[in-house]
Amino acid sequence: MPRKIDLKEIAQKNPTLDLDELARWRKLRKTLIETGMRGRRGRETAPFVGKRAQIVDDPENDPRLVRLSRD
Repeated sequence: MPRKIDLKEIAQKNPTLDLDELARWRKLRKTLIETGMRGRRGRETAPFVGKRAQIVDDPENDPRLVRLSRD
């Protein structure tokens, strides 16, 4: 079983880490989760993540294509 992360231990190994800034980011993350900013399966959404446009290489065989004729 993985051991729990100890922030004090991490701060000792990384003197440039600002624990106050980390606390602000964790509070912001919690606020976003509570307000409903969630993605699929309950995970938080990351920016620029989602469905992508699909490029159709062969439009003649695309069933979505509608051809209109002049009658």
